[in-house]
Amino acid sequence: MPFIIENRYIQPAITLLDNLPLSGAFSRARTRFITQLATHLTALQEAEYALVAEHATTNTGEPIIEADGTFTFASPENVNAFCAEHATLLAERALIETEAYEGHHDLVRQALENTDAVFTGVEAVAYDALLTTLENTAVGGEDGGSAHQA
Repeated sequence: MPFIIENRYIQPAITLLDNLPLSGAFSRARTRFITQLATHLTALQEAEYALVAEHATTNTGEPIIEADGTFTFASPENVNAFCAEHATLLAERALIETEAYEGHHDLVRQALENTDAVFTGVEAVAYDALLTTLENTAVGGEDGGSAHQA
């Protein structure tokens, strides 16, 4: 059963799931689900690095990234180009094929639906995106749209 999620929600979804107290089959399902999301997070991070390398000041072809993770754009024109391309990248939807772990979508959905955890800010947005996608996947409501494998 494929799972489709916007790239912008992959890291917050992993963090939310990782911090959710679960046990037994729910915990195993979460671990398997996070493993699938993590594969796409790695691909997203590689794409973001390539984007930085394209627009940042470089040294022998590699972007110069400060210890705090910041970088300097090579030119003022690169700022707008980077922002537009990064927004597009984050809006792309990752298609995550997870047939290897049959049933874990439903367990993760049930865990999220039944949690007493309180979510605010980024976690609340991730919770909504994750649960909505799982609900749509469970009923076949996701049409696939413009999904891209990250």
